Amino acid sequence: RAMLLQPESTILRRLYGNILFNQGDVPNALKSYREAIRLDSKNVLAQIALGDALLADNQFKEAFEVYEAAIKNSPDSPIPYRRLARALLTRADTDPKNYAASIDAILKAKAKTPPTDIDGYTEDYIAIMRLMESRIRDMVSDLQNGIAGYKQGKIKPTELNRTLKWDPKAETFPNDAEATGKLERPRRKGYELPAVG
Repeated sequence: RAMLLQPESTILRRLYGNILFNQGDVPNALKSYREAIRLDSKNVLAQIALGDALLADNQFKEAFEVYEAAIKNSPDSPIPYRRLARALLTRADTDPKNYAASIDAILKAKAKTPPTDIDGYTEDYIAIMRLMESRIRDMVSDLQNGIAGYKQGKIKPTELNRTLKWDPKAETFPNDAEATGKLERPRRKGYELPAVG
């Protein structure tokens, strides 16, 4: 009802978007945030909310663009940098450069955070470190499994000339029949292994 009385209110549009987003209605939240930005293209809070919703909807490229626009509109605010840092980290597994960019963004946020407001920065920094720890742990596990396969003579790292993703539980390379096929070597006649199962 408030939006009917004040249809040009960017604050009401953003708040309505927040309600929709919290209810899980991301498509309509996106519409509401975009309408708030249409009414005021410099509304940083609406831009950040739009970026968060885009990120939740796996629209990474557009989310990065929106966070960058928020940084341009409010270069002294740490909040767009903090959100950009988290967004970059979500894509770090597809491009390792995003780790460095994430740390760079969080350090810029720290430099812009007033000394009396360390909680916000600290929370983001800890969240980023936890995400990084988890991703690094996964990468180390994949690397250890790959090394184990290499030591067993199953596959050479450069044999296929492409990046392989190892599934340690299934002991296969998902979605790569050629690589999985190379895990078993042909046996010499008379030395075949018996079929199991």
